Amino acid sequence: MIADLIQFGLTAFVTLLVVVDPFGVTPIFVVLTRGMTPAERRVTVTRAVSVALTVAFFFMLAGHAVLDYLG
Repeated sequence: MIADLIQFGLTAFVTLLVVVDPFGVTPIFVVLTRGMTPAERRVTVTRAVSVALTVAFFFMLAGHAVLDYLG
């Protein structure tokens, strides 16, 4: 049972890592925030992560209903 849970968690983490691709997005973030101060970059990262988490939680909670509505 514990092994199944660990395997599921690892599979979910790897899938998320592949979908989000943080290593591929990092150069884009660096270029887009080139003229910003480190404090402005931290604010931008915090805002981006907050929006991403909000969207993820919305679809985690209401995703099935949204997909049912869309058919």
